[in-house]
Amino acid sequence: MRPHRLKAALAAVGLAFGMSAAYGIYTGGAVGEKHLGLTQTNMVCKGMNPTEVIVGLWVKGGTYVDRLGIMCAPILRNGSLGTTRNGPKTPEGASASFLPGVSSREKTVLCPANFELGGIKAQGADYVDRINAIRCVRFYPTPEPGSEEIRYVDVGIGGRGGTVSRMYCTGGPKRAIQLVAYSGSWVDYLSVTCE
Repeated sequence: MRPHRLKAALAAVGLAFGMSAAYGIYTGGAVGEKHLGLTQTNMVCKGMNPTEVIVGLWVKGGTYVDRLGIMCAPILRNGSLGTTRNGPKTPEGASASFLPGVSSREKTVLCPANFELGGIKAQGADYVDRINAIRCVRFYPTPEPGSEEIRYVDVGIGGRGGTVSRMYCTGGPKRAIQLVAYSGSWVDYLSVTCE
């Protein structure tokens, strides 16, 4: 296994089990108010293959973002990414069906083939109002430093309120390895953890 893949796998395992930050892990930004959320959800790709990476999002929303989840894919032996699967999601909000802003509008957005999630453009104030786009970074099969290629994919789910926040992984390696959300009836807070 190449050193960068081993490092990513060890970091993902460490995050999944609450280990201290290592290997250059940092926060790429946040939106919303953490103290308003009742439930914390740490969204990490951790399947049978410890080298799974985040390759997209599943988003449901109306006036606010109601629920959020990640899409995962394994790194194959040849360095490309394998079949995408559903990853962890925030729980359904309590009694959310009668609250304003709750909607059945949902969307799954994936990065292009062999691209990983490198950040999220969102907007919010007290809650996460909208997921505007995802930032995708190509690492495989050419992971040499400086060889990253960046693409943006539109999401467009949620309302129009709040301030725009670009939660991009920009220091050193540009890979998102975890999303942390606090939620109740809506997603109140979202942060991106990078490596």
